[in-house]
Amino acid sequence: MTIQEIWVDNNHFRISGVGYRPDGGIVKDDRPVDPESNPVLKRLLGLGVLCNDAILQERGGEWALIGDPTEGALIVAGVKGGVDYEVLRRELPRVGEVPFEESRKMMSTIHAQENGKRLVATKGAPESIVKRFSHIQNADQVIPMNKSVRDKIPSEGEAMAKNALRALALAWVEIPEADGETFDSERIERGLTFCGLVGMIDPPRDEVIASVKDCLAAGIKPVMVKGDHRMTAQAIAQDVGILNQTSDQGDMGQVLLSGEDLEHMTDQDIDHIIPKVRVFSRISLNIS
Repeated sequence: MTIQEIWVDNNHFRISGVGYRPDGGIVKDDRPVDPESNPVLKRLLGLGVLCNDAILQERGGEWALIGDPTEGALIVAGVKGGVDYEVLRRELPRVGEVPFEESRKMMSTIHAQENGKRLVATKGAPESIVKRFSHIQNADQVIPMNKSVRDKIPSEGEAMAKNALRALALAWVEIPEADGETFDSERIERGLTFCGLVGMIDPPRDEVIASVKDCLAAGIKPVMVKGDHRMTAQAIAQDVGILNQTSDQGDMGQVLLSGEDLEHMTDQDIDHIIPKVRVFSRISLNIS
């Protein structure tokens, strides 16, 4: 899993390098960018390593991840941007968290600060977390969220998804110390300040593409089940050959269904459409 794109303060940045080796950097318009000169970018990278349980280790010249691949990608992006994640975690020690839940599609960690307040670092699916935003970080200031920006956040996430990138939003808020001891989503994850989006990719292995070709040649219909956004799942399925490059929802021979679609279908509807489905997206263990 590798973060390739960042969107902050209405600017797009690219990150070079692949995998968990922290070699590479951040560029804009093919020019290197120093996050120290961009407060919003620096904040986003910091949030990514704080709201995170992963650890990156070097062993004999090789880099290894302990933890979730998504969180590992956030650490690597931070290191590429000059963040010493171990130091930052010591400076802002975690005092609690609101774990990820499928119903919320977000996770938050709470950190002690020298000013006596708690910093809440939150990451989650753009379409789910956007309703929790009340402000946006713009350059070195925080301003109220407006409708045009609120509407643009999901569309930027969808643009990433069309390029097979999984989009993740990062946000923060400061709360009084007393509130920080009550780790409840409705108290902690509200009035958030939106910082930006990251887009990450998990490139399909060559053997996956070969296996799909073998299945199709043998008359076997491969079906993909993903937890990703609909457009991300579609782009990946097209890359590996499960869907035709030109296929969409109008092609009833190659249907893509989301977990939400299934929740609103009757058993009869499902029985009718299942033979046509090639891709399932946003599928969770809670779907019965």
